[in-house]
Amino acid sequence: MTKHLVARANFLVFTVLLAILALVGGVTWERLGASREAREWSQHSYRVLATMKDLAIALRDAETGQRGFLLTSKDDYLAPYNEARDRVGGLQGELQKLTVDNPAQQRRLRDLSPVIQHKLEELAQTVQLRRDVGFEAALRLVNTDAGRDYQK
Repeated sequence: MTKHLVARANFLVFTVLLAILALVGGVTWERLGASREAREWSQHSYRVLATMKDLAIALRDAETGQRGFLLTSKDDYLAPYNEARDRVGGLQGELQKLTVDNPAQQRRLRDLSPVIQHKLEELAQTVQLRRDVGFEAALRLVNTDAGRDYQK
């Protein structure tokens, strides 16, 4: 009978240890999944931030190219302006896709869109004034601070 009790006790201990092992394994598996999901969201956030930074750089490059052209009237200075202007729409579209799951960010992007459009229009207007009328006319428009002071 003692042998039978020892065998039964061993079986019970083995069963308890197996249950603990299964529980630890299940919790570990669940935590790995949560960790993977958190890492994916973190990477997503970095993609959003990087795209926002690229948009800011594109706008700055457009303005830099515009200024170079205004000062020199050389079309070579418009290369960064043209490239950046062409990139802005794609970057805005990318931000829309990346934030499709976040209504607050989508609203901010919608609010930002006319500000960006106004800035690009102001840059284009000064470039056209420089071409058609001359430096002084473009400078007068720049000095109005219309691009800097614009608020929706």
